[in-house]
Amino acid sequence: MSNRTSPRFLSIKWKAFLPTSLLLTLVFIGFIGTNAVYLQRQFDESRQALFGYQQQQLESLLKLTVVRNQQLLTSIGTSSEVQAALTTGDPQQVRDSLSEPFWTLNMEAGAHALVVFSAQGEPLAALGEAFQAPDLVALVRQDEQPQWQIVCHAGSCELALVTPLLVEGQTILVGSTFSLGDAVVQFSQMSGVDVAILTDEVAEQSGGSEHLLNWERSVAAITGRTKNLPLLQSLSARRDLTGLLTAPWVQEVDASTYEVRATSWQDLDLLLISDISAEHGEIRHAIRNSILYGLIALGLAELLLLWILWKPMTRLRQTAEYLPLLAQDRFHEMREVLKGLERHRLFDDETEVLFATASQVSTQLEAMQAQLQSRNQELEERGVELKGERDFVHQLLNTIPAMILMLDRDGTIIMINQYGADMTGYGMNELEGRSIEVLTPSVTWKANVRDRFADLFAELDDDVAYELEVHSRGNGTRHMSWHNTLIQDRDRGEKVILSVAIDITGRKEAEGKMAWLASHDALTGLYNRRRFTEEMNLVVERNRRLGNLSAVMFFDLDQFKDVNDTSGHQTGDLLLKRIAQRLEEVARASDFVARLDGDEFAVIANDVDVDDIATVAERYARALAQVHVEGRGHRHRCTASIGVALIPSHGETVEDLLANADLAMYRAKEAGRNQWQIFDPKEDTTERVRERVYWNEKVDFVLKNRDFQIYFQPIMDMKAGTISHYEALLRVFDGDGQLATGLFIQAAERNGSILVLDELIVERVMEHQAELVRNGIDACISINLSGASFQHPERLLQHVESLLAQYRINPGSLIFEITETAAVKDINVTRQHISMMRERGFKFALDDFGVGFSSLFYLKQLPVDYLKIDGSFVRNLPNEPDDQALVQALVQVAKIYRLQTVAEFVENQEIVELLRAYDVDYAQGYHIGKPQAFEEVFFKDRKRRSGYC
Repeated sequence: MSNRTSPRFLSIKWKAFLPTSLLLTLVFIGFIGTNAVYLQRQFDESRQALFGYQQQQLESLLKLTVVRNQQLLTSIGTSSEVQAALTTGDPQQVRDSLSEPFWTLNMEAGAHALVVFSAQGEPLAALGEAFQAPDLVALVRQDEQPQWQIVCHAGSCELALVTPLLVEGQTILVGSTFSLGDAVVQFSQMSGVDVAILTDEVAEQSGGSEHLLNWERSVAAITGRTKNLPLLQSLSARRDLTGLLTAPWVQEVDASTYEVRATSWQDLDLLLISDISAEHGEIRHAIRNSILYGLIALGLAELLLLWILWKPMTRLRQTAEYLPLLAQDRFHEMREVLKGLERHRLFDDETEVLFATASQVSTQLEAMQAQLQSRNQELEERGVELKGERDFVHQLLNTIPAMILMLDRDGTIIMINQYGADMTGYGMNELEGRSIEVLTPSVTWKANVRDRFADLFAELDDDVAYELEVHSRGNGTRHMSWHNTLIQDRDRGEKVILSVAIDITGRKEAEGKMAWLASHDALTGLYNRRRFTEEMNLVVERNRRLGNLSAVMFFDLDQFKDVNDTSGHQTGDLLLKRIAQRLEEVARASDFVARLDGDEFAVIANDVDVDDIATVAERYARALAQVHVEGRGHRHRCTASIGVALIPSHGETVEDLLANADLAMYRAKEAGRNQWQIFDPKEDTTERVRERVYWNEKVDFVLKNRDFQIYFQPIMDMKAGTISHYEALLRVFDGDGQLATGLFIQAAERNGSILVLDELIVERVMEHQAELVRNGIDACISINLSGASFQHPERLLQHVESLLAQYRINPGSLIFEITETAAVKDINVTRQHISMMRERGFKFALDDFGVGFSSLFYLKQLPVDYLKIDGSFVRNLPNEPDDQALVQALVQVAKIYRLQTVAEFVENQEIVELLRAYDVDYAQGYHIGKPQAFEEVFFKDRKRRSGYC
């Protein structure tokens, strides 16, 4: 038990009264002090202004004395007697003539000496005391102007004055000394201020009373000598003369107050002595009155305050004495006591409100006490439940496969779960309390994340998501996807950030591979058609703007099909790789090399002259002629037909330039292969037009007569090992009965008939599908669509809906395929079209994936069901590790977006086993089945039919 004594009690009444009284006293003292300082400042400023005026008055009086005495000396030269004596040059006669003017000067101006000098400065005659200013004579002779100065000697100071006079054509100098006493006395009488003139000479005076030894000065002249000389003696013992020049000295002597101020004039120290007793008395009287009135006001304020506080504080004290009853649960007794203290008053105040409130509080507390007892029991039960929930959350945080952290606004790790700590290679204790920069690049954190955290704390964002690397100890760098939100930390009593990070390292690696595929050919590593088209656009624009010249060379390998037919596609692929390698070796640093498609290559040769075209083309032709590969019993050599078009001379657009280079290439083939030709409008145009006319007529005939066939190629379910669905393939034959589907489609695209062709193909497939339904055969068919159909989605959708109404087939049995390149031409329109058709039950597949843009961005935007891996990665899969890695990456990407994969060009069982190991869903190729006519596939052997895809 504690033995601490209770603190001493002091009523609120006195707690309020005493500090308030102290505050009023301090205010009073401050007011009196401020008033006194203000009065003294006003007095000092008025005295300083008066001193300035007196100083100007004294200087003016002294200057006036100089001017008047100069005029008196000048008048001597006008006397005829003096002029006559000066003419004779007799010193005695000159002296006699000056007697009367000297006595006049003595009487009127207090002159002590009168001297006449020749023009050479030699004294001619002198009266009175000796003249003590020889330097002044030399100065007048030099300047021929009147000169004066103050001369002090033997403890006194005089005004020495010399002026030149012209008498009978001769120049003489007249000098005199005057007493300064008259001017000092006159100033004292005018201003009522005593004046003392100090000199540097310390001469023994009678009794030595005029010596100011501490100042090393003597009093040369002074008014009021009897009272002022002792005052100056006392002052010199206390103050330095230099300090007196900057601040006055005030001293009380025999109930009188004197002020002494110092000034300088013409190397003289002048002291002004003033009696300021009356002014000082007025200031004291004003201060005494302010103190008296302030004390009276303070006393009245104190009494009023005490009277106001007494009764309310007494009632408050009575209430406070009984409030402890509430803590003792004596609520009824508390209410009875308060009822007895009630008084009827004219006006209620806070004490009455306090009484009523205390009574209400006692009633409410009595009710709350009963509720509290029941709630305590509930809280105990809830506490057990919360402990179980907390243990569950703790276990969940440590086992969930994600890094979970709590961070403060500076990025300090408050908490990290066990999974996150294990991922980084640190212990939980090693990370908690350290900055997040231990796990992330500090530059990235400061540049990007810290400001976004500030937005979270400012509640400008509700959720912040970003991707940021995490450096783990011993495990390298991992790519993480972060999601951050603001939560309230009850333990810390502040808001913190909850960060959840998911490992996306695998996805990032797949994206990196896909990004490379977006601009490169997977087989050769050269730039692909898309990147080549972009570069062509840049070159055309640059050459048009700067006037440069470049050349585009279109390469088509001669008889490359024979290599595949004779030695297989593996040998053909090897030849393509060596050709790509050779082209890069021959190319200059400024050249741009690309593989456009199959056996077609292209090179942009920048900054060339027309005369250099032949040399450049010959160099590439010779280089390719040296490439060879060993096949099945054959050595295959490479030759190429090269078509050249100049940029921008041979076309305004990329399409025109490539078309013209293509025409030149065909002319090179006709010239015997392994040749090159530059585009010639005269030679190339006629043949090209003739070919276009033929194919345009062919397209019109086929579309009008529907002279085409649909073949069906089976697609196998890799897990079940059975045929799951079929791909519908267009077949068109030329006049010689040769398959010409590719040229036919190109012609249809050129003349704008491709959309009509798509509609006819869809109609033919639905017609076949309806026949299958009538015969009880369930089959799923995929149909290829061109990119043109997705540029007019309303037309195609309307056509498809009309066919559905006509043939009454299930939309879920049809899959529409679109190539990756065509899909991303206008991805927004494509996405909209696919979404509308999928809403009606159709499915979609993205064809030839991997050779076009291959961007995860486009893949995320397209709502397709199947991803068809291009055959260039599949047909040589067992022998190409690069293709194996790419196929696995594509499969992983497809699974991320929940897509099923279809591999094309499956030509042997070894490829099937690899695809099954890579978890590919479907396979298509000659090993599975070749394309065949409708009747051959579905009616010749009824066992081959299959269910819905």
